[in-house]
Amino acid sequence: MSDKKQSAVEWFEEQYMKGTTILPVLFQQARQMEQEQNAEAYKKGWDEGTDELYKGVRKIYDANKIFYNIDS
Repeated sequence: MSDKKQSAVEWFEEQYMKGTTILPVLFQQARQMEQEQNAEAYKKGWDEGTDELYKGVRKIYDANKIFYNIDS
């Protein structure tokens, strides 16, 4: 695989265009790449989502501290 980030489909197309014989091994490699990319995207989405959730909860907590005049 080249240094640039590419999808499994792009990688597969690159292999095909090079004239590489399409073997079941290449299909398996493309499937593995796709699974890894999906896992990375899911983790990124999860991390960003939990960060936003934390920020929202923190705003509510800070607002309640001010409203109820709580010093900690």
